[in-house]
Amino acid sequence: MVWLNWRYKTYRRWREYQPTMLYVAACDLLYQGLCARYVLWTYVPKWPVYHQLLTNYGYTFIFLPATALLYLSHYPVESRLYAKGLYVLKWYAAFVIGEWVYVALTFMDYGHGWTLGWSMLFNVMMFSMMLLHHKRPLWAYLFTIGAVLFWVVVFHIPFA
Repeated sequence: MVWLNWRYKTYRRWREYQPTMLYVAACDLLYQGLCARYVLWTYVPKWPVYHQLLTNYGYTFIFLPATALLYLSHYPVESRLYAKGLYVLKWYAAFVIGEWVYVALTFMDYGHGWTLGWSMLFNVMMFSMMLLHHKRPLWAYLFTIGAVLFWVVVFHIPFA
């Protein structure tokens, strides 16, 4: 993702998308905090990083913000609804396929009933929330509270 941002020179517009880049990192930190002892999904440390914390933080502070930057900087704002839907669908499909490969290669593990099907729903929510946060941050925060409550209830995530 970092390479793609470099390739397409989206890093030049990072200030425009910085709030959403921080939002996705904060959401991932929230997941890590809520699910530290009740993991729904985890990235399995592999070469060259064999440490779980470094793997998680790499995803939180590098991969997710880079994803938000690339996703939002190429979003077809002026296009018709069909083009916007197709754009989001491409990202969604890429993430689902990428996760399927990660699970197949044991770079990612599921727990407590989480499946690729749940990840598919989560990805729809994640890309929608990135776009909503970029356009209407306060609405995104409200919907984030609802989404967190949804996941906590569905997966019986303990608060203690």
